[in-house]
Amino acid sequence: MEVSVQSLSPSGINVINGFAEEVDYLDIVEIDRVNIADGVVDRNKILSMSDICITHLNIDAQQPIDFAIQTDKPAIEMNFSISSESVYKFEDISAPISLDGNQQNIVYYPETAYENRWSAGANQEKISIMLPPAYVEKYIPRERLFSTFIKKLERDRTALLCDAALPITPRMYVLLREILDNKHCSGFKRMHIESKVIELLMLQLEQYEILHKRNGSFKVDKKTFEKMQAAKNIIECNLASPCSIIDLAGKVGTNEYHLKKAFKKVFGTTVYGYLTEMRMQEAKRLLLAGDLNVSEVALIMGYNDSTNFTAAFKKHYGFTPGKIKSKTG
Repeated sequence: MEVSVQSLSPSGINVINGFAEEVDYLDIVEIDRVNIADGVVDRNKILSMSDICITHLNIDAQQPIDFAIQTDKPAIEMNFSISSESVYKFEDISAPISLDGNQQNIVYYPETAYENRWSAGANQEKISIMLPPAYVEKYIPRERLFSTFIKKLERDRTALLCDAALPITPRMYVLLREILDNKHCSGFKRMHIESKVIELLMLQLEQYEILHKRNGSFKVDKKTFEKMQAAKNIIECNLASPCSIIDLAGKVGTNEYHLKKAFKKVFGTTVYGYLTEMRMQEAKRLLLAGDLNVSEVALIMGYNDSTNFTAAFKKHYGFTPGKIKSKTG
C-alpha cells in the first residue's frame, strides 16, 4: 500500500509513504526526511513495516498548506493530532472533517484521493498509524454501536469512527511516545510497536463506546479548549512544583469548578490524574536513563520524602522504582 502526498499550495512537496511490503515481517524501515516548500518546513519520521506505517509529522508553516493525497489501496488510519490543526475533504463526505490539537479519530480510506489543509503555525505535530483494513476489522466489536463504521468499510466508502474527533488521553500520549522512543533491537522493536498500536486501537474504540453510553460529547467551545490547553501546558512545565487547582484556574482565567469539569471533558482525566500520570512517566524515564538514584529522582519530581515517592510510584505502576534501578544499575 502506498500513499502519495503532494503539496498544491505552496507546491514543492511530493513524497510517497506506505508499507514496506518487500521486507521480512519483523523488519522496520526507518526514514527521517525534511521536505521544503515556500514558507513550509515539513519534518517526517517514518517507521514502515510490512503491514504498519507510522508517520510522525512536525510542520512549521508560515501560511496554510494544501495537500493532495492519493491511496492506491484501502487503508485504515489512526490519527493523533498532538498540536496541529487540519481539515480533510473527501469526495463521498459532504462536509469537511476537522482534526485539531489534542484530538484523535479513526478513518477508513477506500482507494481514493482526498485533500488535507493544514493551518499556518509553528511546531505542528501529528502522528498517524496506517494499517490494512483486515488488521483492524478483527478487533472491532460486532455490536450495533460500530455497525455504521463496519457497513461503510464493507461498501468501500470513506468512514469515520466518530463524527466529531475525541480527545487524546494521557495514556494515548504515553503509548505514542513509547512507539517513537523505542530502543529495542531487531524483531523485538516490531513486537513492541505492535503491542502499543493494538493498545492505542483498544483505547480509541473504548473511548468511543464510553462516549456513546453516556450520550454526551467531549466538545467544548474554542475559548474553553484554549484555556484547558494552557492549563495542561502549565502542568507539564511544573511537574516538580505544581500549583493548586485554585491557582491553576486563576492562571488560565477560569474558576476551580469550571477547570475541573472542562479539563476532564477535554482530556478524559482529572487535573490531578493528569499531573500524576506525567510525573510518574517522567520519573520512570529518569530512572531508566540510569544516571540518578531513587532519592535523586524523588527530589527532582518534587517529593521531599523518597518513601512517599516510592509509594506513589508503586501505586501507579505496581512495582517500586527500586525494581527499575536494580535492572539498569
